Amino acid sequence: MLILLFILKIVIGQTVWENFYTAFVNDNMTEQESWVVTGAMIEDHIASCAGQQIIGGYAAFGSGTAVQKLFYLPPHYKLRINLNFWKLGCWDNEVQYIIIDDIVWQQTFSCAQGFSQCGKSYQDYLSQVEIITTHNSETLLILMKSGLDGWQDESWGFNNFTIDILKCIPDCLLCNQISSDICQPEMGIKFNQIYKPNVDGWFLTNNSPVQTTICLDNITLIGGYQKLGRSDLLKTKINLDPHYQVQIKFKIWLIDISSVSTTFNIVIDGISHPFTIIPARSISFCSSSQQESIYNVDFTYSHQNPELEIYIAPTSLSGSNPFWAIFNFNLYVFRCSSHCVKCPGPIKTQCEICSEEWFKDNGECNRIQNPIQITKLQLNQIFRSSMFLPIPISFEFLQIELSQYIGFFTRQQNNFQLDVQVQCNHNGLIQSKMNICHSCQSYQIYSQTFQCQESIKKFIKLSIQLQKQNITSEEQYLISTNNTYFLLQQIYYNREIKVGNIVEISLLYN
Repeated sequence: MLILLFILKIVIGQTVWENFYTAFVNDNMTEQESWVVTGAMIEDHIASCAGQQIIGGYAAFGSGTAVQKLFYLPPHYKLRINLNFWKLGCWDNEVQYIIIDDIVWQQTFSCAQGFSQCGKSYQDYLSQVEIITTHNSETLLILMKSGLDGWQDESWGFNNFTIDILKCIPDCLLCNQISSDICQPEMGIKFNQIYKPNVDGWFLTNNSPVQTTICLDNITLIGGYQKLGRSDLLKTKINLDPHYQVQIKFKIWLIDISSVSTTFNIVIDGISHPFTIIPARSISFCSSSQQESIYNVDFTYSHQNPELEIYIAPTSLSGSNPFWAIFNFNLYVFRCSSHCVKCPGPIKTQCEICSEEWFKDNGECNRIQNPIQITKLQLNQIFRSSMFLPIPISFEFLQIELSQYIGFFTRQQNNFQLDVQVQCNHNGLIQSKMNICHSCQSYQIYSQTFQCQESIKKFIKLSIQLQKQNITSEEQYLISTNNTYFLLQQIYYNREIKVGNIVEISLLYN
């Protein structure tokens, strides 16, 4: 099952930090329930330090405790995280880790740092942490864990936690810091797309469905511990609207791996694109092993095929029994302009093939019903001293039988000829005006005036060859005529019903 979202426009982001999330500030601990705490020794996770309330505390957060929260962020390109980290007690040059997706902040603390502030006789130390990083994934995982090996005299906690972001401008779902070429809203792209294949859209090598695992109590991974190993391959196939580029963004979770680099291969329509993952400091997320890491994959690829086939597999996954998973897979599809089925870029004039019942006019796809174009015009003056037309203006379609003055040119009638005969006498004027392609951007008007002489009897015969721009569905026409006037019009549709003049002939008497 695919979830389809829409992108209205995508451009460079804003430059003013905007607060996205605030928790545990001014003793407001209401956000405590939204954080997942594992490995705590006691259920009470609120303590007091230097007159402030913190999450954690002595005998609460210690060896094996992990605190995590998954955030879904609005479109952005950079984030800033601030918090107060409290080292409690006698740390023996042990390390605290704060993991932000694939970025690891770490700091080593000693026993002598600080002074008693949190109700015990040990030294407690406040470290004000600020982390700024580029980031445009819609999900953000925050994980805090220490390298402590005890509980009685060493613990930790935190408060004053905030997340600020530099957002994309309103209505944008993707942007970055240095470029605005991801999307050009002026190019007339109606919308782009994001595909989010659920687990039932992914399969293993033998086409059997892949299984999921739950990590950190509430995160559903595609694959994971004992589900996807070093020899497993993950694949999906997605049908796409006409497009010129795709961008693939997802998280790879590495589970029970060694600390050496890992290589993966993503195959798009049979073309391999290898990439290397240098694992961040390994900390346990989803199993008891201390050898896990997260990596953000962001891959842009020129692509025009109507179907996209993706294979993801490790080529070297080190560890005694390693596993892997993917999470938050987004496929951004950058579409061709409206009514274009093949293009190398988003600009209207870059369209190579228009959709059915549209045609190319100056490189752009134009009209649902195609303008009838004049391809050849022949004019003859016929002198007949004794001949007189029964009516001053008469006409005939050579390939079409007319039963009425309004009707349709059918799909099979792509080329046809119109003959119009006009009696020239009484010193009259014959004025003709013809639109070579009445609603094309490059339309031309051909006009001519004939002066009739009373002493010379003749009539003017105009043979006009017309052609539809494409063999499409029925084209509707309208004819208006009387003794002094002839008008051929086409009724067409371009978001609304319009009428285009093709041939107009007037007989004027002095």
